[in-house]
Amino acid sequence: MNIGYKMVPESKGLVWITGSSSGIGRALAVEYGSNGYAVILSGRDEISLNDLQKSIQEQGGMAHVVVCDVRQEVSVNEAAKKILKDIGIPDILVNNAGVTVFKEFAETSVEEFDDIVNTNLRGSFLTTKALLPRLIERRS
Repeated sequence: MNIGYKMVPESKGLVWITGSSSGIGRALAVEYGSNGYAVILSGRDEISLNDLQKSIQEQGGMAHVVVCDVRQEVSVNEAAKKILKDIGIPDILVNNAGVTVFKEFAETSVEEFDDIVNTNLRGSFLTTKALLPRLIERRS
């Protein structure tokens, strides 16, 4: 359990899910939310995140929206600060944000490749790095 919750004291734990506005991230958010976890919904599409938050809350779950573009260090650091200040220290980080292109390798542009690497690899690095000092401090 998370010690030091600010807004989610009655939950089983606090879960930050990146890329939760659609796909697997959305499904994970619904699953965690319906099983007693407080969920931090994170992604670039604020409208989809707000719709998901409403859906989780209507089912009795707890959800918080924190818009974040995992490709951008400033965005990740701002999101982490907001989460730590306003919500609490996550017990679980699901580095789910990811993109791809469905085309032949030879047809993939350098810009598309960079976007894939920046989202799928660098994004996981940035979100983990933003939380790691607090998780080490908490020994979790």
